Amino acid sequence: IGEVLEFTRPSRSPVKTERTNFGQFVEELIGDLRIEAANKAVTIEMQTPPAIMVPIDRQRLPHVFTNIIHNAIDSMPHGGRIVLRFEVTDREVATHVEDLGAGISPDIVGRLFEPFDTHGKALGTGLGLSICKRIVEDHKGTISARNKRGRGAVFTFALPRKASRGARLKS
Repeated sequence: IGEVLEFTRPSRSPVKTERTNFGQFVEELIGDLRIEAANKAVTIEMQTPPAIMVPIDRQRLPHVFTNIIHNAIDSMPHGGRIVLRFEVTDREVATHVEDLGAGISPDIVGRLFEPFDTHGKALGTGLGLSICKRIVEDHKGTISARNKRGRGAVFTFALPRKASRGARLKS
């Protein structure tokens, strides 16, 4: 129900951002996800996230991390490892989420972020990655995915370090 409600939100709607310590935000979020992952024999390793102030919608952005990490966990039914890495430039902060699963099927790679397109999941709405794309784009960021050499997938999303025009900044 939550995914359907998020999906029906108008595209490119202004996000309600507040300047947030990105490193602290990610540490807290991943701390909760590590417990879920451990129950499925998956470890989450993380490079120290940058302690920089970034304008984010604290209600919507967690969905991006959660969905990508849940998909990574699902891609490794016998356990594995997820690694989060970060890149910071003057303009943006990028988060890379790497897993050791089977990778992205060539059959779906071109439709990966389209709504209602599922691949290899018995349960699911097919909305998760399209919602992630919308949330990142509403932040005026970008999201992409690719297969890793050898094994696994890498999802990358980048967020601007400064609020853009049209975004509502909470005090």
